Amino acid sequence: MEGRSMRKVLAAVGLMGSLVMGAPSYAAELGQISGPGATHMWGGFYVGVNAGYGWGSSEWPQLDKNYSDDGWLAGATGGFNIDSGDWIFGFEMDYDWTGMSGSQTGYPFYESPRYYDQRHVSTDLETLGTARVRAGYDVGDATNPLLLYVTGGLAFGNVKASLHETYCDGETCSTYGGSDRKVQFGWAYGAGAEYAFDDSWSAKLEYLRVDLRDHTYSIPNVDQPPLDVSVGPIDIVRVGLNYHF
Repeated sequence: MEGRSMRKVLAAVGLMGSLVMGAPSYAAELGQISGPGATHMWGGFYVGVNAGYGWGSSEWPQLDKNYSDDGWLAGATGGFNIDSGDWIFGFEMDYDWTGMSGSQTGYPFYESPRYYDQRHVSTDLETLGTARVRAGYDVGDATNPLLLYVTGGLAFGNVKASLHETYCDGETCSTYGGSDRKVQFGWAYGAGAEYAFDDSWSAKLEYLRVDLRDHTYSIPNVDQPPLDVSVGPIDIVRVGLNYHF
């Protein structure tokens, strides 16, 4: 299953890359940005939307559980650029809803089908936001602006951690469990390409690596002390559409 998911992600990355890198010639053919004097001003405020796919891992160190997380994400973007000739410097924030989740089941001990201790752990990354600086260079020309940039900054995510434990003593089985939610903070960095296909509109392809580090969760109804849960690193590939004011 993981192999199929990875192949789908790589295929999507290749398709999105072809669309972004092929956009200049396509726009020129359509005449969307025409004339030798046409320019695009990257500077100023912009807002937009983004959508993509992420994959990574989560870990419960005290329970010795490490497993993969993956899923979609989509949300809104806003930022501001300072245009210094071909060099562009700016600040960007985004907030996404995600379907990224993962789980794993383990057995601290197992002697027979009637005598064992089973633990099922899971994490759900419900929302993810970043606040990042950007620095880039416009490698295009007046008619085909193409910005290549690097970016980095703060990341924060709303994480739901769950633990359910089943204990069988040979006669009866009892199941306990619960969930806890926390906002975890970490970092994000990456790179991207953004193409201006109109004086007010641009499309981008972006890669981010996010690590939300670890946080202590108090899971109710289980015979466990507060547990440390780490989320990441997560790799994200997404596309975006921005409107520039």
